[in-house]
Amino acid sequence: MHHAGLLPKYRLLVEQLAQRGLLFAICGTDTLGVGVNVPIRTVVFTRLCKYDGRKTGILSVRDFKQIAGRAGRKGFDESGSVVCQAPEHVIENVRLRAKAEGDAKKQRKLKLRKAPDKRYAHWDDKTFERLAKGEPELLESSFNVTHSMMLAVMDRPDGDGCRRMKQLLRASHLPPRLKFAQGRRAIAMFRSLLDSGVVELSKKDGRSYVDVKAELQKDFSLHQNLSLYVVEAIEALDREEESYAWDVISFVEATLEDPTAVLMRQLDKKKGDLIAEWKAQRVEYDERMKRLEEVVIDKPNLETILAIFEEFKLRHPVLADERIRPKSVVRDMLERGYGFVDYIKEYGLSRGEGVLLRYLSNAFKAMVQSVPEEAKTDHFYDLSDELGGIVRDIDSSLIDEWERMKRGPEEEVAPEPDEPEGPPDVTKDVRAFTAAVRTGCYRILRCLALERWEDVKALTGWDLERQKATLMPYFEHHECILMDANARSPRNTLIEKTDTHWTVRQVLVDPDEQNDWSFVVRVDLTRSREESRPVLELLSIAES
Repeated sequence: MHHAGLLPKYRLLVEQLAQRGLLFAICGTDTLGVGVNVPIRTVVFTRLCKYDGRKTGILSVRDFKQIAGRAGRKGFDESGSVVCQAPEHVIENVRLRAKAEGDAKKQRKLKLRKAPDKRYAHWDDKTFERLAKGEPELLESSFNVTHSMMLAVMDRPDGDGCRRMKQLLRASHLPPRLKFAQGRRAIAMFRSLLDSGVVELSKKDGRSYVDVKAELQKDFSLHQNLSLYVVEAIEALDREEESYAWDVISFVEATLEDPTAVLMRQLDKKKGDLIAEWKAQRVEYDERMKRLEEVVIDKPNLETILAIFEEFKLRHPVLADERIRPKSVVRDMLERGYGFVDYIKEYGLSRGEGVLLRYLSNAFKAMVQSVPEEAKTDHFYDLSDELGGIVRDIDSSLIDEWERMKRGPEEEVAPEPDEPEGPPDVTKDVRAFTAAVRTGCYRILRCLALERWEDVKALTGWDLERQKATLMPYFEHHECILMDANARSPRNTLIEKTDTHWTVRQVLVDPDEQNDWSFVVRVDLTRSREESRPVLELLSIAES
């Protein structure tokens, strides 16, 4: 299997196995036709139509040849083969006719299959021949000025970003009319950056220069078209509010592209839970169906986000056509204390792991680079580090590559001659390592709260009898172990540090707020360096 929904590490594994000649066949999407180094002798099209998110149509000649061009292994084959199957209903009808041939009774009763009503456009051998012999459509430039582009060009050491932006516009492959339009868009975006205080004008030797605001972090960036909205919107939030860090995440998520597969499963899960609740309340079927039509995904801070966005559009007309997308994926995951695997199970996203991982990675980048340093609180740093740890635990390739690009080649540090080779020291970045340790404690906490004893055993080595014997006194006095945002607050994770190990006490928060129990883990720093991950040993679960 090879498709965009897979985790990157699995796609890479498929590519490596194919390069070694260990795979007989690969079932994939058109991602195989774009920049993937996979030797393929024969390409088989199961269909020649594709759904583009709006409608289903026949492949363009360019897309067809992009995929078909993979046939033939360089250095092995002089040519490759391209095969296309007929539509499924056509194949089935041929089989039915062959089965009824020579039997008049069967032929009279023969019922042929119809073409699908949805997600289908008809193709046949003539379609295949037209695509094979046709000239690829001309490529059209999709060059579009964005705040991220403007900031990257302006943030040059020479301070002459305006001239470089003009050069970039002239060098684009847009027709003159569109170049002029993009030039006006660039001017409008520059003004919006200036008005927001992201860039500043300075004078030197009688010339004007553009500088990125000094107070912003060195790697500040505006990844999304509406990232500037985040910069301005969070100024309306009260840093003293307990929900401040969560609200900033909601504003960040509202500027990200929708992970449609994830949001659809969120909605399905919410509807399913509500139906079960309404059935228990004996709500009539028609009333249940009526209520379902009004159910939408959770959108924290919706009214505030929309109100500020309307004001934002008035100040920045160049972004008036952009669409804000309130949602809760990162916030939902972190508030409920879910890890990546837990979230996949909760919403049945086994076929959309890659979609979720890319979304989380993009959200993490935006939280790190698009939120001004001055707007970040300790709680926000904790949440950001927790999200980064979740992504790294699943597949670090996306974040590692991004951080390598962020550093740039000039900041790549060569190892010292006497520096021993081996895995990177994960304990060097104390804040990131602390976040990873907390995440490990939260995993144990979550399994205890949900009474998932087998998972506790896998994480700690404690057998079922030891767990139950230890926790029995707790459950005699407390109804349950809470796992909400308050229970996972850093103030409930107490860390004592030495040069060789850390001792961590995680408070078990109960509904009565007595909080008189905790578990203690020992973090072995030497083993953590060797294994490139926090190595936690559960020492005790007891009344404090």
